[in-house]
Amino acid sequence: MEIDAIGEILNISLGTSATSVSELLGQPVKITTPKVKVMKTKNFNIKTYEPAIGVEINYVKGLDGQNILILKESDVKVIVGLLLQTDFSDREFVMDEMNIGAICEVMNQMMGASATALSQFLNRAISISPPNSFSIDNTEQFKNKYFPKDEDIVAVYFNLMIGKLVNSQFINVMRTGLAKELISNFGLESMAPASAPVPPAAAAPAPDPKPASAPAA
Repeated sequence: MEIDAIGEILNISLGTSATSVSELLGQPVKITTPKVKVMKTKNFNIKTYEPAIGVEINYVKGLDGQNILILKESDVKVIVGLLLQTDFSDREFVMDEMNIGAICEVMNQMMGASATALSQFLNRAISISPPNSFSIDNTEQFKNKYFPKDEDIVAVYFNLMIGKLVNSQFINVMRTGLAKELISNFGLESMAPASAPVPPAAAAPAPDPKPASAPAA
């Protein structure tokens, strides 16, 4: 797996989306320094993020697969609070309809901008479905829903900074199939499924020699 290439591609796409989120929240936002890990599902753990909020994004054009973002609930609380101009610090944060709508709005802006950046980077049209957000109580619940088999997955860890309010991390999780598709479009054909070698083209036959011109009378 070309780990550096995955990090570069997602750093460009999600890093670019920080501008859209910043405008929406009215705070400077930085999304930086991705750390990429390829691992078996059984080794994936988000205990340090629990309780967490997941956001599912499906690609509907240009790419085949889905991205899942995992954020700490405490960070989502700040994000939703900024968007709704509400302080959740003194009361429990609940994923009710209003808060789900708010986080989906932010993630739609973020991942929409990311898809636009990917489109420009890969030189192909890419679009996503509306994000779907959900609560994650523990790692096993999440894995049973999205990765029930013990398969290879790609987890990309990003630093997230929102003004002076958040200095944290979030995770972008995808199947290796989507990661390989990104890499193959990036120009690293070694990550694409191997194909049969193309036989060399047969040499074109030499043209028949033209008959010599008759000598002038």
